[in-house]
Amino acid sequence: MRVSFRLAKIVVNVLLSLRPSVLTFFSIAILCCLGCGQGGAGGGQVLHATGFFNAASDGGSAPATRTVDSGRTVSFSQTISIPNDLNGDGIPDGCFIGLENLQSSSAIVTSGANLAYAISGSSFAIPDDFFPFSLELPPVGSAGATESFVQIQLVSAAMMDFLRANSGALPPPPFGMTVTVTVLGQSQAGGSFASNPVAYDVSFTD
Repeated sequence: MRVSFRLAKIVVNVLLSLRPSVLTFFSIAILCCLGCGQGGAGGGQVLHATGFFNAASDGGSAPATRTVDSGRTVSFSQTISIPNDLNGDGIPDGCFIGLENLQSSSAIVTSGANLAYAISGSSFAIPDDFFPFSLELPPVGSAGATESFVQIQLVSAAMMDFLRANSGALPPPPFGMTVTVTVLGQSQAGGSFASNPVAYDVSFTD
């Protein structure tokens, strides 16, 4: 603490010895740096994605337990979309993303998720997609942040058709695809937020 005080005192003495024009320049620069520091402290990751999780036993609501959904293996020729029905009950399973609002002043309402695709060995760039959904995330309370869940359609039927139509530019099955998800949202005060990106791995068989 004493070292910091001495350093600050030296800087002040140097500035006072400068001409007014130079002093003004350095003063503005210092204020800008201080402003950046304050912005960094309050401008961290507000919309936080906690990962992907499996659905509850009823398949239709948020996960009753936080069982991680680490990815899946599906048929490239037969799969309609992802998430797909894994247990034959007619309901898509898994792909629930966990979300938290880490600010204490205002709720955040999501607008959707940006979806970016990457296939190692593909000879063309797969276009991004967007999955719209609206979910209100409450601000942090006395008990901490509330984790909410929503099922994301990671690969739509149209995207699966697109991939099959361009299978000549893809590696032969089996091959892997990574879907990187970034959730977007707005606060009641008008601020816009983007979550940290979360990746989901899909393995395609023939």
